[in-house]
Amino acid sequence: MEGHHHSGTFMTLAPWDSVFFTRIARCGYETDQIHAFFPLLPAGQWTIAQLLYPLRFLVSYDELLVLSGLILNVAAFAVAALSLHRLTHHVLGSEIWADYATIFFCFNPASIFYSAVYTESLFAAASFVGMLLVEKQSFWAGVFCFALAAAARSNGILLCGYLIYPLLKQTCVERGVPLLRVLRCAAGCVVVCLPYILMQEMAYRTYCVGYPAEARAPWCHKRVPSLYSYVQAQYWDWPKVLMSCPVLLLSARACWTWARADWRDALTLGLEGPLTRPRLSPSLPVGAPRPGRGGRSPKRFELVWPPAQRTAHPYVYHWAFMLVVAATVMHVNVATRFLSSCPPLYWFVATLMEPGGRGARWIWTWALGFAALGTLLLPNFYPWT
Repeated sequence: MEGHHHSGTFMTLAPWDSVFFTRIARCGYETDQIHAFFPLLPAGQWTIAQLLYPLRFLVSYDELLVLSGLILNVAAFAVAALSLHRLTHHVLGSEIWADYATIFFCFNPASIFYSAVYTESLFAAASFVGMLLVEKQSFWAGVFCFALAAAARSNGILLCGYLIYPLLKQTCVERGVPLLRVLRCAAGCVVVCLPYILMQEMAYRTYCVGYPAEARAPWCHKRVPSLYSYVQAQYWDWPKVLMSCPVLLLSARACWTWARADWRDALTLGLEGPLTRPRLSPSLPVGAPRPGRGGRSPKRFELVWPPAQRTAHPYVYHWAFMLVVAATVMHVNVATRFLSSCPPLYWFVATLMEPGGRGARWIWTWALGFAALGTLLLPNFYPWT
């Protein structure tokens, strides 16, 4: 017998999208609207709920699913933080930057979503682990992690860029590339995109096949039918607000600063060989003296941020593309959590976090202020996306 007398204990921790994920875990995909939510988190909720089945005597099954989602996301958040630290150290070669980037990730402005029944923790964990594996030449393990990320969120398909970029790099360096490696990259990209493709195929069979043409939904008649795009426009046409402006402005500033350090290198995707001028090493300790023009020290981020140029190309391009999408295509409300899975966001912030610096004060005010507001508003079903 289910413990209905405790029915409100955990359900208060399932606001907004958490309700949809919990419903999918319990009943599957029942309506077209619910296809906006991908299956990895509901599948994880269902699996853990089966392991916690004895608790059904204390709480209802819905509450058990919510509790399972919270347990899963707390574990995924820990994996994401550890993986970001290792990825930062591997790419940038600095233990200090890795520490700063990970600390900010743990308190980032979207952190409320990392501790709720949302996909942010799972997506970040799968993405960061996959990036680290690809960096360490574990191709198929990285593909598997990217496919998991794509099963959590639709934008996981963009992670194919981390498979394609090394191939482009090898092609330019060696003036050619073995056909087998090209086929391996193509197969890897197909695997990463497979969750999205299967979701759309399942929806097409459910809502389009077997219906007369006049009775089908408008999206069924598209040349490339996509229920996901239709649902986003039909059911989530929220008014645009200004709460995402800080992350948009910070991201734009970082991408611009990175590209301005060497326009030729940035616009040629870093595929034309070494940089035309020397760079400071990213392994320089924070606080070490850095010479400036005419004996003056220029702004700190202008000295520290560009050295990542040669190692951060795919990460910054991914970030820049997501920034453009967030600002022009998708609902800008969700940009803060949408961009929170981009490692260079934390790398750039790490260069601004010198203790006592003005940049550090602004960054922490923004992050902790958003975290506090989110903690108050989201569980109470106030609009906080």
